[in-house]
Amino acid sequence: MRTRIIFIGGYARSGKSSAISYLRNHHGLVCLSTSECLHQVKDRLLDTFPEIARPTNKEQERSLCIKIAEGLLVPIYGREIFANWVVQQIQPGQTYIVETIGGVEHTLLKDTIKRALTRVDIDEVNIRRGSERIGVDIRKLLENGIELYNNGTLDELYKKLDKLIRQRDYYQTNRMGRVYH
Repeated sequence: MRTRIIFIGGYARSGKSSAISYLRNHHGLVCLSTSECLHQVKDRLLDTFPEIARPTNKEQERSLCIKIAEGLLVPIYGREIFANWVVQQIQPGQTYIVETIGGVEHTLLKDTIKRALTRVDIDEVNIRRGSERIGVDIRKLLENGIELYNNGTLDELYKKLDKLIRQRDYYQTNRMGRVYH
């Protein structure tokens, strides 16, 4: 049985989190995120060193995670640390959703997965929105990603995701270029 990885990308506020939450809760897919690795390190650091000021809001928590990544983990272990963590979580024969920020980080993650797993199908989906905020953060679209437009209600987004999941032949043959409006 092959392992399937579905990368979810898109710009800020495009609906990635809503899509991932729905796929996890309604289709039972496991979500892996490199930020989960970072949050585990942050939590361990805060538990080990109580003198470190604890973040009081999401922005402070995000800032602390970035400092841990860029100031501690990446200089010592390289950018591969996050990709390697994701690979360690994967059980062969399962389907996973992996949230990605695109660009170089995504390429590194995808290449690491391909090297580590012999029987893997990789698909890429960009969640798009008419009101998306391009350039407000470091996210980039996935170059070969399917464009799934989220310009309506959550129910409409969920129906598009259901359609994507139902098309098992699509995932098995790994065809690209479909657009769901």
